[in-house]
Amino acid sequence: MGAEAVRRFVGYPNAFDEERDVVLLLLLGGPFACCVSASCGTLALVSAGLMQVEALPFNWFTWWVGDTIGVVVFAPLMLALIGEPRDSWRRRRWAVGLPPMLGFVLVVALFLSVSRREQQRLEAEFIRRCEPMAQAMVARVEQFADVGGAVASLLRAVPEADEPTFTRFAESILARHPGLQALSWLEFVPRDRRESWEIKHGVAISQLAADGTLIPAAPADEHFVVSWIVPSLGNTVAVGFDVGSEPVRLATIHEAVRRREPTVTPPLRLVQDQQGTAGVLIVQPVWSSGGPLGEGRGFSSTVLG
Repeated sequence: MGAEAVRRFVGYPNAFDEERDVVLLLLLGGPFACCVSASCGTLALVSAGLMQVEALPFNWFTWWVGDTIGVVVFAPLMLALIGEPRDSWRRRRWAVGLPPMLGFVLVVALFLSVSRREQQRLEAEFIRRCEPMAQAMVARVEQFADVGGAVASLLRAVPEADEPTFTRFAESILARHPGLQALSWLEFVPRDRRESWEIKHGVAISQLAADGTLIPAAPADEHFVVSWIVPSLGNTVAVGFDVGSEPVRLATIHEAVRRREPTVTPPLRLVQDQQGTAGVLIVQPVWSSGGPLGEGRGFSSTVLG
């Protein structure tokens, strides 16, 4: 349509020596003709369901501006290279072609500079808005780590604490911290104590299969087993799970031992959550008199779901 309009109202071949011809070329080949591509393109996207009707005006305008700028910049360049009559355009090749090319380069450089500054501004604004939330989240995690520290202190101070004692203590903490999903005791079980642990608790030590189900854990020199967990409702399936059988959890355990302080896992799937919702564990070592992982010792675990 643009080419036909130029041929009809301006004429071609044309040396474009007159201002009227130049203005008509740019108007008919640019803003006028580009209405067609912008309209057809945006209407096609709306019809295909790839664009909301409410977004049509803005996208139409963006499309039209982009095409129009392309015509205004590159039409003189193309005419300078292949325009007719050839002799007339050859003499003006640099005079006609160089200014649009330089203008195009400057526009692109300006666009990239503005885009970079806008990206930096958006990143700074994002950080500014997220910083209070991040600080609140850190404070909340530290608070929950202190809760795990209280559990670990109980287990260190009272090595003979049994499950009812742990349950009463954990329930009193959970009542004051409703954001917690559970508190648990991860017991260190060496290979030679696995059978006695399973007899005592009436459940086999388990690990996660590839499909996310629990299966009997493979033999290992050491297991870190969920022995107690409070509340039991909705969490019982985790009893017997060998936390050390899963690489991410095991890495967190080793990091907690190395740092000798509470350590948080990355987001992971909780074995007791059948819907696959992500959660995190805060594990804290419970030392024994015989060393960091002596018999009967392990980790307190705070479960955030």
